[in-house]
Amino acid sequence: MDWNKDGKLDILSGCYWTDGSDSGHIQILEGKGPLEFASAESLTDADGNPLSNFEFDEDNKQAKQTETICTQQHAVDYDADGDLDLVVGCFANSFYYYENKADDGKPSLSKPVALPVALPASAYHAAPHLADWDGDGDLDLLSGSGHGGAMWSENTGTREKPEWSEFVKLIEPVTKSAGKASSDDSLKPASASRIWATDWNGDGKLDLLLGDMASIQKTGEKDRIDDLQKRMTESRETAKPLRAELRKLRKDGVKSDDEQIVDVRAQLAELSDVYLKLSRELRGSQTTERTGFVWLYIRSDASADFANADR
Repeated sequence: MDWNKDGKLDILSGCYWTDGSDSGHIQILEGKGPLEFASAESLTDADGNPLSNFEFDEDNKQAKQTETICTQQHAVDYDADGDLDLVVGCFANSFYYYENKADDGKPSLSKPVALPVALPASAYHAAPHLADWDGDGDLDLLSGSGHGGAMWSENTGTREKPEWSEFVKLIEPVTKSAGKASSDDSLKPASASRIWATDWNGDGKLDLLLGDMASIQKTGEKDRIDDLQKRMTESRETAKPLRAELRKLRKDGVKSDDEQIVDVRAQLAELSDVYLKLSRELRGSQTTERTGFVWLYIRSDASADFANADR
């Protein structure tokens, strides 16, 4: 978006944490021309302070840290006065509003105001996106969450002065295993959802794009893994009678330096080395890749029904 109204597109980006700070700042990369941007700088309020959702108590700076880290912002004309404001989410389930009070085109952000609505108590990672979801001419508040899925708070006020209802689910949260699979072909929409509403197919209804976080368990060739697991099992089974023999010898009072005990212990040590080597080979053939996908939910009617998600 053109944040500073200079005719060039800028980039706003939230971050999880900012070194040397109590919060995760919102960064701006000012546009200098087509595909050319300045270095990232922390976005500041009218007093020149980085945005942090509230003033920290000097005696307890860690008290509400979850509401200042993992910042996620949506630049939108919240109060319909013609300029871009900010609605900000955080690690917790809270949302904050920064009003842009600029009168010369240059943004001037107010101190934050907590919105009187929150994700359900069991949710976290407030990820705001504002759009006219129900088509009544005002902006509604949508959000992803740490548990995945999507939620919607209807604006029961006006376009200029929003009022927020309790969040309801648009897309169900996911199970913990949803973002883990043996290949990306078997994945389903997962946790840490971030959403964007847009009319993807041009049918006049807002659809949803949902980004997530996934872990793909990469495996080597199946035959090789099966062979390694088989050999590990054989090693364990071979060791069982040797351990039983060692216990019997000790119970019978045979001394630890006796040739029988020394021989059994040497065999067990050799089997242990073999097992450890096989275990390392198996782990090396099963690596995890942390990644994420964008899923498309096509709205099937004017309510909140969706067709199956496609990646």
